Order: sequence, then C-alpha cells, then structure tokens
Amino acid sequence: MRKVLVALFAMLFMMGGSAGFVAAQSGTAGATPEASPAANGSEAAAGSDTNPVDPAIGDTVTLFAVNGAAVGTMTVTDAERDWQGFDEYQEPENGTEFVAFTIQVESTTSRGSMDISPYDFGLQDGQSFFWSTAYATNEDSGDEVQVLRDELNLAGGETAEFLIVFQVYQDQPLQHLFWSPDDHLVTLADLSDI
Repeated sequence: MRKVLVALFAMLFMMGGSAGFVAAQSGTAGATPEASPAANGSEAAAGSDTNPVDPAIGDTVTLFAVNGAAVGTMTVTDAERDWQGFDEYQEPENGTEFVAFTIQVESTTSRGSMDISPYDFGLQDGQSFFWSTAYATNEDSGDEVQVLRDELNLAGGETAEFLIVFQVYQDQPLQHLFWSPDDHLVTLADLSDI
C-alpha cells in the first residue's frame, strides 16, 4: 500500500509540474524575442517595453523601473579606442589602452531621480572578461564632455552627457558595454565592430 501511495504522489507531482511549465510557457508566448517587433533590428519599437538584444552605438536604450515604467533613456553616441584625452600622469599601463564611451542620458522619471554612478558600468571583452571603469579624468583637457567621476542624480526632464573610461589590453576584442545598477543589467551597446 505504501508503494502505491508513493507512486501516486510521484505521478501527481510530475503532472502538476508539467502543467505549471506549460502554463508558464503559454503565458509568455507573445514575449519571445522572435515575436518582438524589435527582435530583427537593433532599435526597439516605439512604445515597446523591451530593449534591443544587441543595440548598436547610437541606438537609444530605455531604462525601466521594477514596475515596468520607463524612467529614462541612455544612448552610447561614441566609442574611442586608445583614448588619449586623459590628464597628465594618468597614462595607461604598458600593454593596455583606455577605451572611452560618450553617453547621453535623459531622465523621464515622474518621482525622485535617476541615479547614475560611474561604478555601475561594465565592459565585456571578447573573451568574456568583465572590466570595471578605470580611474582617468580629463578635467585639464578643455573638452566639453567630462569623465563621470561622481554619482549623478537626474530629476525627470533632466539630461546629461559624460564619458565612461575603461583600461583594457591593447587591441583586445570587445563585446558589450553594460549598465548594472542594483538589480538591473542593461546592454547599452554591442561593441564587436569597434
């Protein structure tokens, strides 16, 4: 009798698990990347609640709150390998180079502010190593766009443009630029062509 009950419970468990899996799959059928209007291009469709998988430099990426509301946009407008705009005495170590990204941000949040820290950006190279931002400034360069060194707080309607700099091995292939504050991981740009 005991074996029959164990077998019955096991069968019910397997059937219940399969039904839950089928329900979960059917509930997301319209959200697959193939069904998304932006899946075949690099730009997200207007009004879309998803971002492109591999946005190109120049594509705008929407930033979402946990509740799904759009709170801002971020665009990588330029990428420069072997960046030379750094201040005196900040040369990269031998065998490495600076890579600088120009980023434009617009806050569209209706409450509070959008907080951006230079330490929330990450660079994935061609071998999948993850690089944190480097210590480099361009305060003495006279350039209009400055390296982001401190946290930036943008209220709704405010915009900013800044540089993010990484130090990587010279000529190392690059893959992606990410922004990852708190529980987010946002792909900002596919870098395989630079």
